[in-house]
Amino acid sequence: REARRWDPDADGMGSSPRGRARRRAALVAYLQMAPAAEVIDACRRCEDWGAEEKDGGAESSSSPSSPSPFGEAAQDALHRCVTHPIATSHPPDREYVARLLKLATLEAERSGRELSDRVGDLVTRTFTHRCDGADGAGWCHKTYVYRHPTSDADPRPDRDDDVNDVNDDDDDIRDAPSVSFRMHRNMFEGGTGCHEWLAGIYLAELALTHPTLFENRRVVELGSGCGVAATVMARGVPSGCRATGRPSRLVLTDADASALANLERNLAANDVRVERYSYESNDDDESNDDELNELSNDDDESN
Repeated sequence: REARRWDPDADGMGSSPRGRARRRAALVAYLQMAPAAEVIDACRRCEDWGAEEKDGGAESSSSPSSPSPFGEAAQDALHRCVTHPIATSHPPDREYVARLLKLATLEAERSGRELSDRVGDLVTRTFTHRCDGADGAGWCHKTYVYRHPTSDADPRPDRDDDVNDVNDDDDDIRDAPSVSFRMHRNMFEGGTGCHEWLAGIYLAELALTHPTLFENRRVVELGSGCGVAATVMARGVPSGCRATGRPSRLVLTDADASALANLERNLAANDVRVERYSYESNDDDESNDDELNELSNDDDESN
């Protein structure tokens, strides 16, 4: 018997801006490797919206103690997450994907639903092919999708929701700015420089929300880590025909050579051009092998 492939557009959900926004929310959570339970809940919200649309917009009858079943809409959202082009080119950790799919299987069984053919194929491939989700043991990728806020002087417009904040074309986020970076699960890898740290995320948020602090300045970032903040600062914030908030010179440093190599790789993956410098220590009290490693990004328009 030929299995029926569920089509969200045919069932009405795909035409809904809120339905698309909920699938985008699930995708963004997956790309940044949010806890598996959070990604499952985000996918389940797609199931809730599918039920609302079929009921003519009425609120779902499911109570907080009785969650919606992990059915076709939720499973379709999960499949879109795992097979999205960004997720396949910058894959999360394989163990994370396996944990997510195992939880999805349990949620479907708990609600008396069968796994769709496509999700079942993902489960089979994940648990039978013993290959890492990245290019080595412990390495993985994360992707953060962000919106450019308004400038410092312009107030943010009031909006009831963000259903159209990225793209009206299904759950596609390819036109939205994003930072994909390679990182290690071990926080001590590369002298801690190959691990993700919240300080870099906060600095990136500062560069986005207050670009005038960095405009045409010479900026040195000590311990640049995986390069999340560096990528955002180098890009600046679009304003008219040019980007604002770009430093005239951006110097990125790290004392660990492997961390700097990973940083350089991440910057190249995000189309940030840099030059590399290395300074040997001349201090007689220290080893001549010690180096201050530096990457430099110059804004040609400002020089």
